[in-house]
Amino acid sequence: TCSAIISPAGFVGQKCLDFLSRENFDVISISIDGETREGLVCVDSNGKQTTFLGSDLPIPQNAFETCLKKIDAQIKSDDILALCGSFPNWQTSNAQKLSKLCEEKNAHFCVDTYGTPLNDVVDYHCDFLKFNKSELLSYLASKGENVDCYSQEIFEFARNKYFSKAKIFAITDGANATFVSD
Repeated sequence: TCSAIISPAGFVGQKCLDFLSRENFDVISISIDGETREGLVCVDSNGKQTTFLGSDLPIPQNAFETCLKKIDAQIKSDDILALCGSFPNWQTSNAQKLSKLCEEKNAHFCVDTYGTPLNDVVDYHCDFLKFNKSELLSYLASKGENVDCYSQEIFEFARNKYFSKAKIFAITDGANATFVSD
């Protein structure tokens, strides 16, 4: 069973819930105040995409804690908990809570997010950790590393020095080469 864990808000949030229900997703839902952001993807005649997104709606910490309790009640050994996409109002302690929950339940923790959540998760065990090239270069710069290009050597250096707690570490770069270390 695949469960979508969402924090719907307002009319758009209800549309998301309705869609997931029609697609037979199991849903862990923690409703929050406000309005879930909408997005629009436009494709020109050459196939180039442009995405327009509304403002992120911060997820209150009490909603995260409620969600964590619901996940704890459902997650089983060998399940996968994936943290994906944006997470507005992320708290640094959330990374440790998610990693610890997965360790306690013998579940797999996989991460494909960006910004603060991504930077926080690197300090904890996870089974899969994915950065894109620009995130990796920014992360390394924030650690005082003098890198301005991207290569297999930079990937291996970063893997060994900063990302050893991830079982699988991957770097993507759009249509360019992907590096993966298991």
